[in-house]
Amino acid sequence: MKLNCALVNDLYVLYQEGELSLEVRDALEAHLKDCPDCCRIYKSGSGFTGLPETKELEPSKKMDEKIMLTLKIRKLKLAVFVILIIFTITTLQGYANTRSHLLADMSRLEQPLWHMHLDVDTVKGPHFVAWNMGTLLEQINDQNNVLHRNLNAYEKRILRENDKSLFLHLNLLNVLDMLHQRSMAETFTDRDELVLERISGYFYDAVALLTEERLTTNEYSAGGISLILHRVDILALAQIYEDINRLSLTYYQYNKLPEETTLLTDEELQETLTTLFPNACPFELRGREQAETWGKITFESKGSGSRHYGYLDPYTGDLISVRLHDKELEGPLLPVEEVEKNILEFLAAVHGTAYSHEIEYQGINHNFSSNVDIKLYSWRAHTYLNGYRLNNFIEISADARTGILDRYFTERGPVRKRSAGLGNYSLISAEDALNNLDLQEDAPKLSFRETIVARSALTGKLQPIHVYSAANQPDVFVNAVLGKVEYPLQY
Repeated sequence: MKLNCALVNDLYVLYQEGELSLEVRDALEAHLKDCPDCCRIYKSGSGFTGLPETKELEPSKKMDEKIMLTLKIRKLKLAVFVILIIFTITTLQGYANTRSHLLADMSRLEQPLWHMHLDVDTVKGPHFVAWNMGTLLEQINDQNNVLHRNLNAYEKRILRENDKSLFLHLNLLNVLDMLHQRSMAETFTDRDELVLERISGYFYDAVALLTEERLTTNEYSAGGISLILHRVDILALAQIYEDINRLSLTYYQYNKLPEETTLLTDEELQETLTTLFPNACPFELRGREQAETWGKITFESKGSGSRHYGYLDPYTGDLISVRLHDKELEGPLLPVEEVEKNILEFLAAVHGTAYSHEIEYQGINHNFSSNVDIKLYSWRAHTYLNGYRLNNFIEISADARTGILDRYFTERGPVRKRSAGLGNYSLISAEDALNNLDLQEDAPKLSFRETIVARSALTGKLQPIHVYSAANQPDVFVNAVLGKVEYPLQY
């Protein structure tokens, strides 16, 4: 062991007091033999006080600042680390609370879904009340909104990416009421039974899915990483809703099962629009993702100074509505009679030659006001088939300066294009149909008003309907082929 002078200096006191170990003492004495200066001092007993003192270097200001900055950074890192821990704990606790709310939401949603599954069977009985089913449907959709609110970001993103929603359309009530009317009129068919079974089965599947997801989520809610990683299969529930919505739409609107219907292609829809609006710019189609369940697709065409915007039926191509926003024009107004010819030609193109039309002039700027000089002629159009007025009317207007269509709107959905009339029916006279009605003795006296054409809720076909009126009472509609009461009327 070799020692330097500085270390020998430090060990002086311990050497004098005999506190050094044998090995260190031997090394120190070996150094004293080789170092005359250290040896002289040790022998004199004066210690190393005589040696020149080492000048203590003062740290520079820059070094002080660097040390202080390092200390501040360390404190800041510690504070950030503590904040991150607190934030993580708070976030996980909030997420756990949200998942507990989700459990309660799923439980509350199960109840009206189960009641809907059970109450569907009452459709075939006399005690069915559409209002009660409407209340259940409203409860389901309200609870769907609450459920969606407590989904995590991943589950919401899955719904958006697949164009799914947690919503049941009102067409469900329409189809259930229609099936009830058929059951009471003894026109209920095997296809109707199949539709009812499917609807009931869909609600049962929704309850079973929610029960399974609720139990699974409850198991994971004990905590740990499993709670964070668990995802509710919300897409499966949205798919069940979509199946219900599509079945309700196709059977109510077209009297067909979903597998019997096909959406028109974009090319077919573009061809329809080009036929109706030959001078318009190319059309953009939107909403195909929801078209199967909503029964409409949006079209829009933007040109220099004009814009066509409206809706088409994606299954049939029938025009639902359209609005043309044209550039502001100036000049004289065209004669109303000249513009009426354009309107009748447009209606024939929209509905086909099987229909005839009567248009009733409403005036200029009817129910319209603007701060610019726009002039519009307006009409109400009535459509006839085999001489009977269709249970639908059309609001239509055109620019008074150009005669170009401005607005087309039907009150009860699109007028279905037909290649033929009603067919051969043996009609019950209005008098015989009234006499065959099972009316109470104190019932208001009914008087025949007209025979119209509407799509029968009892058969799903377009058929003549006798209309009867009574003072201060709703109209009574009787199927002129079956002699049975129709309510509510379809279109």
